[in-house]
Amino acid sequence: MSKVVNLLTKEQLETLQDVCDVMDHAITDKQSAYRMKLTDEHGTHDYVAGRDEYLESVMDYVLTTLGCVFHQLN
Repeated sequence: MSKVVNLLTKEQLETLQDVCDVMDHAITDKQSAYRMKLTDEHGTHDYVAGRDEYLESVMDYVLTTLGCVFHQLN
């Protein structure tokens, strides 16, 4: 891993750290319900999600973020 970290830009390294922090919080937080914002064609609404749905949204965020920032790595 250290070889990969040495190849990262400062922005990529910060993003990787942010994503790791988000994942750590999501995994260690054991709430059964999570307040979220749901955005659709009608606007943004308050929403209460269960743990599975919350973890799914976190994983979607993580994968999207990593894909956007690290798209140039093979």
